[in-house]
Amino acid sequence: MFATRFAQLLIKNNESMYKVSKNTGISDSLLGTYKRGIRKPSPKNLEILAEYFNVTTDYLLTGKEEPYPILHIPEELKDVKVAFSGDAFDDLTQSEIDALAAIAKTLKEQRKI
Repeated sequence: MFATRFAQLLIKNNESMYKVSKNTGISDSLLGTYKRGIRKPSPKNLEILAEYFNVTTDYLLTGKEEPYPILHIPEELKDVKVAFSGDAFDDLTQSEIDALAAIAKTLKEQRKI
């Protein structure tokens, strides 16, 4: 099951194993064994791949959970309180989340002036 989902994510995200390897630090040959179903990733590599593809580890292992974006909030913004209502923000990309974080950072800095 993992091999199928991994291959699907590569296609869906237009990613090569070389690029995933370069960006995750997991060797290209090891990724190949995952894709062919020869090996399953270690818990550490499973987490790295889930974060890279913005899905949960449960989704990678079972396929029962839909992929969802994982928010990567910069450390300096951890104390900024933001709430979104409804599903209007469910489909934000990581770059859009980063843009919102930059806006929040700017607003926070302006308060200090």
